[in-house]
Amino acid sequence: MRSMAVVFFILSFVAFQPMAASAQEFPDELMLALEVSGELEAPPALVTQIGLDLAAIKAAYPVVADIHVFPRWEPGYLFVGVTEDALADWHAGTYAEMDSLNAEYGPVTVETWSIIDALGIRFATPYHPEVLADIYETIPGVRYANPSSPRGDGSDIFSPGLPLYTAMYGEGDCLSGCTYEEFWEFSVVGGSVVLLDHYIGGVTNVDDGPAAAVTLREIAPNPFNPVATIRYYVGQAGPVRLLVHDIRGRLVAELFDGHKTAGDHVAVWRGRDESGRTVPSGVYSCRLVAGGESVTHTMTLLK
Repeated sequence: MRSMAVVFFILSFVAFQPMAASAQEFPDELMLALEVSGELEAPPALVTQIGLDLAAIKAAYPVVADIHVFPRWEPGYLFVGVTEDALADWHAGTYAEMDSLNAEYGPVTVETWSIIDALGIRFATPYHPEVLADIYETIPGVRYANPSSPRGDGSDIFSPGLPLYTAMYGEGDCLSGCTYEEFWEFSVVGGSVVLLDHYIGGVTNVDDGPAAAVTLREIAPNPFNPVATIRYYVGQAGPVRLLVHDIRGRLVAELFDGHKTAGDHVAVWRGRDESGRTVPSGVYSCRLVAGGESVTHTMTLLK
């Protein structure tokens, strides 16, 4: 079932699950510019360029006009776990290190979660929260700093690397990875839009599928950061598993386990394990199991 619902952001923890207060919506071009650049603040020129590219794509292909970014996190929101002493200092107004950072990157609003010794910090500027987390984890009294994490299904537009854009209708758990039954891949250069791939119902409308029974067609980009698109082919309908392992052979994420029709399919891996944690840089293997056969390709996550 195609999902067009607005995605809400939820912070996920094993023992406690507070929700980021009044989660905000951000333009697709801002979200993608933060993803692509990996910088604390999205470069304005990049935001503008991506906005123009998305407008050109949606004008040329209205079928994707209602697909929006399914975010991995909310810009400008950080959940910070602190020690008991640090939280007491915060309540007493004497947590100088936290005050100093908040003043440098603020203005901010702060909510306290005393039951789990944590602070929810919302910044007026839509910073890249993963970059912010690295900054806040350096001060005394901070045990961890995490962005908010979305849950559930969602439609997705993302750019693994300009000038490519992929629009997808999402199915499955988008926390560790998603599978898609229909997607479009575009190239946009100088405002000119070219449709590179269109898969629907497991069949490509651009080129013929390979004759092999099971094929991992492409992992792109490779190396990747933060999202890898995995295209694969199965020669006959039946059970399919798509798995990610680390270099020691340990299971990291299960991207799909179910039934697939014969033909081409696509999945994405967001560099997260089954618990939603971001995995470290390194070499990982993608394993496709179907039709009694198994094929494996390596992929490299760079940060």
